Amino acid sequence: MKAMTVLLLVNKKSTLVSCLLTLLTASAVGMALFLYLFNAHLASFQSQHNVAVTNANQLFNARLGDIRNSTTLLNAHIVDLLSNDVDVNKAFARVGKSLPTISQMRWFSLSGQEEVRVNFKNGEASPVPPAQLQNKKGRYYFERALFSSPQEVYLSSIDLNEEFGKVEMPYLPTIRSAIKVDNHPLGSGIFIINFELKSLFNDLRTLSDFGTRVFVAKGNGEWMIFSDTDKEWASYKKDVSASVSDSLETVWESVLQDGSTALVSGDAETVHSAVSLYGTQEGGIQEESIILIASTDRANYRSAFYQALIPSLLLSFAVGALSLFLLLRDRFREQQLSILASRLSEEKSALAEAFTAQQRLQDELVESEKMASLGMLVSGVAHELNTPIGGALMTVSGISRRTHNLETLLPDKLSYEKLTRFIAFTNEASELAISNLTKCSELIKRFKRLAIDRGSESVVTFSLDKLIIDLGHSLKPILKKKMVSLKYDSDIDIEMTTYPGILSQVIQNFVVNSVEHGFDKKDSNEIVISVEREADKVTIKHTDNGKGIAEDVAGTLFDPFITTARGDGNSGLGLHLVHQWVTKMLEGKVNVMSKDGVTVFSVTIPIAIAVQDEEEES
Repeated sequence: MKAMTVLLLVNKKSTLVSCLLTLLTASAVGMALFLYLFNAHLASFQSQHNVAVTNANQLFNARLGDIRNSTTLLNAHIVDLLSNDVDVNKAFARVGKSLPTISQMRWFSLSGQEEVRVNFKNGEASPVPPAQLQNKKGRYYFERALFSSPQEVYLSSIDLNEEFGKVEMPYLPTIRSAIKVDNHPLGSGIFIINFELKSLFNDLRTLSDFGTRVFVAKGNGEWMIFSDTDKEWASYKKDVSASVSDSLETVWESVLQDGSTALVSGDAETVHSAVSLYGTQEGGIQEESIILIASTDRANYRSAFYQALIPSLLLSFAVGALSLFLLLRDRFREQQLSILASRLSEEKSALAEAFTAQQRLQDELVESEKMASLGMLVSGVAHELNTPIGGALMTVSGISRRTHNLETLLPDKLSYEKLTRFIAFTNEASELAISNLTKCSELIKRFKRLAIDRGSESVVTFSLDKLIIDLGHSLKPILKKKMVSLKYDSDIDIEMTTYPGILSQVIQNFVVNSVEHGFDKKDSNEIVISVEREADKVTIKHTDNGKGIAEDVAGTLFDPFITTARGDGNSGLGLHLVHQWVTKMLEGKVNVMSKDGVTVFSVTIPIAIAVQDEEEES
């Protein structure tokens, strides 16, 4: 009877349909388990890839960061040596030997001509004769450095080191760092250093282990580190054509499109993740870019696949058998299972659509949240530095010329009067050179303050009277240029506890601003600095009898980049910095009043700033 009942149920079309649905449901459950287990393995692969790529990224950032810093410091060291009349080749050799990873140092004119080249190998420096120096105009690294910002360190793509037109064996990966310099003892030009990256590449190769391999490629797709070493540096080999697009086409397309990719299947049952470093501002790939790829090999991929497949098949079989048994025993239960399977299918589709929408939204947010880069803060820095540097150069040249003239009088033509005139001239010229160089230092510090931590100054106790007198003495060369007299009107000496460097800079900015913008006439130019104490505050007033401030400028005087003399190289940052220093560092306020040619800047600040305020800021 039971057998007949089973036969009748099986012969019904609805029962057959239900059986098929039950089997499909069992398959779906097995597939769901398979996806869950396999995705768990993929997540593990992704974690391994992230660790490998992150470690590789840290190695690159650390090494290239050291190269950037070393380039800046080495350039500064060379400037110091050349300023002390050290021979240029000896200066390059001395500096280059300080780092064993340097293989070459060069100085280029802006036309691309090598003017100095020193090669380094096995700790020895070899200056190249002038006849062998070449013009490198048109080389990509020179062109990129030429159009970079002054003092910005440019890093080229990574290449192999070549000696006399031949690739050095074994391969020696090399990167060029370049810095464009406008004011240099050698003139305007580009300083380029070749750094070898052998140790970096050895460290990168050690990141590969049994489960995950790390590959590295250039922005043009050329392999630098790959599982098949014959495909590395293919552009340097004859009859060898190998790139990322040849070996991992899908990965390369994803990197070109999105800049990175995760868990992309490759050939031979492998899976890869990739990320690009040092791309363009728009997120694209350039020649200097570096592509890091983490790869899971076929054995691990297949192991994960079967570890997810076998439990899924067993579960699918068990669910199918149990479902069919329940179907034949209870028709209604089978109907309920069918409905449940249908609902699960619908929910799965809805989740897939929601997931797709979420991914689309995330992509849009990533595109909309790109940060805008900062431009140069000041376009006239070079112009402002040119005058004091030129003045210092002229005075030093004058001393050199007078010294030469004095030597011609030795040993029997030198008189006491001529020696006295020479000493007087040397003292005056030295003071002028020191004054000009001091102004250079102060100008650089003034523009640099806008980008550094204002809390780096120390709170100390000092005499305000001595600070203003010392400052006035140091500003005499500037005042003398426009025949301006500086008077200090105060009969009290206030002991303050605050930032003396900031306060001194504020007063100096007022004086310089008056000298540069306030006076047109040739005589009776006067600046008066006065001090008044009110309880626990002090008011410092700076008054000049110049031409006053125009009404259209007065309202925006403390805004950045506001100046009436931009054509003279002024940046318009001086009074903006004053406002920032007074209100944020000195915890005070600053005002300006101009009427009938008399301009008064007033600064009111606390006499003492609590030390704990400095600690909180730091």
